[in-house]
Amino acid sequence: MPALVAAIALAHVAAAPFAGLHLDLARDLFVAQEIVAGRALPMHGPLLAQAFQLGPVWFHAQALVLALTGSLAATATALVAVNSLKIPLAYRLGTRLAGPWTGLLWAALIALPGWHSLMTVFGLHPGLVEPLALACLLACLRLVRQGGRASLAFALLALSLAVNAHPTAMVLAVFVVAAVALRWRAHGPDLPGLALGVGLAALPWLPLLLAAGEGGGVGAGGIPGIVAAQLRQLGELPARLAGLAQAQVLGLPYGLRTLGGLPGAAATGCAILVAALLAVLAVRSAPQWRRRAAWATAGALLVSAAGLVAMRDTLPYYHLGAFWVVLSGALAVACAGAATAGAGAGKRLVGAFAVLALALATLASAGIVRQQRDGAWPLAFTPMFDLFGAASQPAPRPFLMPPVQALDRLGRSWCRRGARSAHGPLGNHLFLGYGIEWRGVGCAVPVAGGGDPGLLALPRHMARTAGDAGAGERVGSVVEYPIRRILRPGRVWHPPQTPVYPPRLPESLANDDGPLEVEIVLAAGERVLVGDLVFPAHPDRPPPSAWLDDRPLPPAAGNGGSWLFVCERSDGCAGGRLRLSLEGAGLEWIEVLTF
Repeated sequence: MPALVAAIALAHVAAAPFAGLHLDLARDLFVAQEIVAGRALPMHGPLLAQAFQLGPVWFHAQALVLALTGSLAATATALVAVNSLKIPLAYRLGTRLAGPWTGLLWAALIALPGWHSLMTVFGLHPGLVEPLALACLLACLRLVRQGGRASLAFALLALSLAVNAHPTAMVLAVFVVAAVALRWRAHGPDLPGLALGVGLAALPWLPLLLAAGEGGGVGAGGIPGIVAAQLRQLGELPARLAGLAQAQVLGLPYGLRTLGGLPGAAATGCAILVAALLAVLAVRSAPQWRRRAAWATAGALLVSAAGLVAMRDTLPYYHLGAFWVVLSGALAVACAGAATAGAGAGKRLVGAFAVLALALATLASAGIVRQQRDGAWPLAFTPMFDLFGAASQPAPRPFLMPPVQALDRLGRSWCRRGARSAHGPLGNHLFLGYGIEWRGVGCAVPVAGGGDPGLLALPRHMARTAGDAGAGERVGSVVEYPIRRILRPGRVWHPPQTPVYPPRLPESLANDDGPLEVEIVLAAGERVLVGDLVFPAHPDRPPPSAWLDDRPLPPAAGNGGSWLFVCERSDGCAGGRLRLSLEGAGLEWIEVLTF
């Protein structure tokens, strides 16, 4: 049984090196670079809802890893890999709570692909919520059964660290308070132990408190408004709970389809199989197990869900960490009763479910590796950042997020080029990535856009369409190409010198007068790239309309805000006259080049 749990954890962690560098992770790594270089000593963490800041504990933890390894790749991979600890922790907690079969089922459930699996792709500090939540619950269980000041102190410290990872972990306070109350009712209060635990829990917040005491400000001015908005949102609790339930049900098909690459029907079929196995296990469990799990589920999930829906108007995927820990645990308790009672059929069913979870986790990890190697993460802002709209899923767009395992190699390769500017998907990545690859090897960060024919790097899926003619070095998920002509320079954007968040958006995104029209006489074999240097500011911009010698020419490939046009005549690309037309906001940030 431990070997199966280890296999599930390994399947989950296998994709950690292929987490993608993007805005939030790049900001965190940039801060870590500044700490290691001695240029910064942050007293607060990320800003939430533009009103409240967390403590800086995870900034400094990443800086410690970076200082010890000297590697951006190792630092980013370590953050994602820690998330996989949730699997052995779920097994241990379930075993302590109700036996090894409950532990196995909990580990299998928490490893299923779903919304929480996106933590592997995006590598954010909220991914620490799940392992810390399980560690907190383990300490609570030990406190109730065995007591001890160490258990209380560890529970409070784990709660504090989890809340620093993301405030949605505050729902764990319900379990900590319940554990303390049960222990004290049986054995009397332990005020010195409570004081010790509270003191340890306060440590991660100490820099923030010191900054506030010195007048540094912690962005707390908007907290009353946030609280008032949350109270208003609680009035919408029934509708939000229905939306949350729908989002959770759709999480597994989404994970299998988007991460694992399964067709829609196959993904739905796997989800039905998972639900059927759980239903059979639940029916075979003893009534007392079902009743106990039902009460635990009703109470814990109501508190968890209320906290989630009150947090903000939308429900991003990274809000579900603590919620999924509670839900998967309640399901494990409800459904593992038959196996725990010694029934052979129940044990075989739990074992089959664990093997199925291993297969699905492996499928999801393989999908992440495949898509990230191609530089084609299928990005759709909805539903990822608003799960209440999970039922209507727009077609995702391939998007370049270089895999973190290649960050150091990319920095060295690009630094050797000495380019002063970056174009196409790489220019767009520069806008979101702060140029930390260059900073990591001590090189000057280029600008995005402009008329200088600097560095053009296409993700591999676009490079396969563009062909090998003129292709240069292949590093990570990108292939470099020399630029022939810049026919329309995009406006220049200078990356920030400090890790401001978000990077300053371009001042002008107003509608321009009339469409952007460019006419190009192509030489034989010449390919055209149209790049939107501020794609995240308007992700729904349609691709350009194009005509080659008066016949429509659709884009051959796209990535983020970049589109590739290739002549595909049967006699080979003999050139021609290409006309492009593009409408929308911020057209001064559109660049057109050939390679």
